Amino acid sequence: MRLFSKIYILLIFLGLVGSLMITVAAQYDISGYVFDNNGVDLQGVTVNNNTNPSITNASGYYIFSNYDNTSYSIINITGKDKTAPIWDPTPTDQNVDLGVSFSYDVNATDSKTINYGINDTDNFAIDSKGLITNTTILSLGVYGLNITATHRSSNENWCIISVTVQDDTAPIWNPTPTDQNVDLGVSFIYGVNATDSQTITYGINDTDNFKINPSTGLIENNIILSLGVYVLNITATDLSSNENWRIISVTVQDETAPIWDPTPTNQNVYLGVGFNYDVNAIDPQTITYGINDTVNFKMNPSTGLIENNIILALGVYVLNITATDLSSNENWSIISVTVQDYTGPIWNPIPTDQNVDIGMSFSYDVNATDSQTITYGINNTVNFKINSSTGLITNNTILALGVYVLNITATDSSSNLNWCIISVTVQRTSDSSGGSSGGGGGGSGTSGEAFENIVCTETDRQFVGKDLNVKYNYILEGNYVQHIEFTGLTSAGKVAAKVEMLNHTSTIVDKDAPDIVFNNLNVWVGNMGYFSENNVKDPTITFMVDRSWVRDNDIIQNTISFYSYNDYINTWEKMQTQKIGEDSASYQFKANLPIRGSLGPMAISGREVITNPASEPNADPGGLGMITTPFQSNTEQPTSKIATTTLPVTWTGIWKAKVPGFQLLAALIALITLFFISRRKD
Repeated sequence: MRLFSKIYILLIFLGLVGSLMITVAAQYDISGYVFDNNGVDLQGVTVNNNTNPSITNASGYYIFSNYDNTSYSIINITGKDKTAPIWDPTPTDQNVDLGVSFSYDVNATDSKTINYGINDTDNFAIDSKGLITNTTILSLGVYGLNITATHRSSNENWCIISVTVQDDTAPIWNPTPTDQNVDLGVSFIYGVNATDSQTITYGINDTDNFKINPSTGLIENNIILSLGVYVLNITATDLSSNENWRIISVTVQDETAPIWDPTPTNQNVYLGVGFNYDVNAIDPQTITYGINDTVNFKMNPSTGLIENNIILALGVYVLNITATDLSSNENWSIISVTVQDYTGPIWNPIPTDQNVDIGMSFSYDVNATDSQTITYGINNTVNFKINSSTGLITNNTILALGVYVLNITATDSSSNLNWCIISVTVQRTSDSSGGSSGGGGGGSGTSGEAFENIVCTETDRQFVGKDLNVKYNYILEGNYVQHIEFTGLTSAGKVAAKVEMLNHTSTIVDKDAPDIVFNNLNVWVGNMGYFSENNVKDPTITFMVDRSWVRDNDIIQNTISFYSYNDYINTWEKMQTQKIGEDSASYQFKANLPIRGSLGPMAISGREVITNPASEPNADPGGLGMITTPFQSNTEQPTSKIATTTLPVTWTGIWKAKVPGFQLLAALIALITLFFISRRKD
């Protein structure tokens, strides 16, 4: 060939080639090759008289001449590359976890530069080096990719692979669940959390004792948990059934001591009275109660009831009370139990009124019981004497006919006092059959009230302590007083309050109570002078008035008042009174009581409805003029009607004008004057 080339070149130089013809070996295919005539594109060349000769690897320099052998050129024949790039290695199907970035590198070889491409440019991208990555977050599923490798001669190789997005990764705990402790009786709440690219569903194994929110992972107890250890297997599962689990323990323990409900407080107990105090604590477990002083006290370990073991002496006892649960958690409280004596002696039996014949010695033994030593006394030491130790009462002098009122006292070592008023009636022997009782349920005259004026008498005794509210209760039929109440300012022990219901105005006073009286009564509280501002405050009396009396007497309800007789100024004083209730038979009222001595005569009264007299519509007695007063019927509901009356509302005892008696007196004076004048003339 080299020899051929040289000869051919020589021929060209010699002008021996006369036509444009390239002569190459028949095995070369130069179709599609580029002939470069020093930069001039040659058209219509014929190679071996064949415009489409078959040769291969035709590359090199060739000489040709024109048809007339006048010129020649050296051309470069460059062969066209029809071979595609070759994958190295061949791309394969790929898997990627959900939520994980996809990255896959493909490679092809070729003598020329290779350009890579893919079909799915929405979800993927490929760079010049063949690196494929995702351009979006890939969802679960299979993606088909056609990958191409092309060089500049447009020779292309391609390969189809699948990219499967799958979820093989279980949720990840964030944070990892840990063992838990919870106090007995306290609700269990624990939140677990896991992360995953899919929705997570939470679960637990023990659904008898616990529950879990499948969406949030919040674990709570289903029932009240007992002491002990519970094992929980907690799971977190995604939509692809990938599961992560964690086993934890939940320990129910009791480190909380019982709680006092209420907290024990210091206690007072009266001497000789059994001590009884109940304490209480709360705890999820059974509580056992205890005290330190088991000599003087005992305690029920189950209920917390504390009682005295022995008769407690005066003084202060210190108790340490404990409440312990089954886990040995203990709460304690220290209180004092003060044994004091605010209780006065109790009469046994209650002293009663006595009768004695004139000229006879009087002897009467009274007795009271108390946990302390009792000292007896009486008020009238002129006529009587009492043995302070035994309570025997005898006369000091010869007793005259009459009634003697004795206030007998029994006082213990703590100055608590009880008293009782009795009468000693000195009578003639012939009167002894009369006894001390009155007819028709009459009471005794121990208060100085006339015997025959007393309808009934009722006494109640209550303990009066400092700053204690005292309430006396009365239930006897015929007694219209229901309660007497006040606040004690001193510790007076047992104090009696006596109510006497009377037939008429008390014989102790000399004038009647105002208006129409429903009932007269006497009220006595304590010894003479006890009912003072130093001993009591805020006293009230509750009483009732028959509906029938209101109706039959046409009484205006809001005029019903309670009156107290003031013996210092000899007048009836109206007490502040208010209606507090009613029933089918009566109205109930409450009134203030005066703080004065031992009280005394009282009255309940009201004013009647005043209507126009039909017979004298224009009457005007005494020139008093027309007086208007509210009209109220005797029904329960007052009306707003105003009636005009020509009668005086209240009689004052003196006529202010045109009094007939005054005219008569004036005439008499005139006659006397005329008589003396006539005598002077004589």
